[in-house]
Amino acid sequence: MLRYNRMYWVEIDGMQKQWERARVNAQIDGRRIAVTTSNVSALHLDWVAGLAPAGPDTRLKLDIDGTSLELPAVRTDLVLERRAGEDGPKWRIGGAADGSQQGARPAGAD
Repeated sequence: MLRYNRMYWVEIDGMQKQWERARVNAQIDGRRIAVTTSNVSALHLDWVAGLAPAGPDTRLKLDIDGTSLELPAVRTDLVLERRAGEDGPKWRIGGAADGSQQGARPAGAD
């Protein structure tokens, strides 16, 4: 279990290298969420009910470490995981913190 892993609506759930500093910078600008990480393998964004950055049924765009994702309609939480891929590790939408699945797709995938 990580200590001191939460600030406001961002929580780190996993680190790439234990015992080294992990860092997340996150910013909301309209319907866009920009996130940069260092030494983070999993995190989730969690808004208190009613404090999500957009209204119900609004789809946001997430830019995280060079990966752009179109998010599912606004919920109170969103789990992100870094997984190995052919071109190196990439971020993807994981299951919700409550164990249910969320649907998301890379931005531009129609």
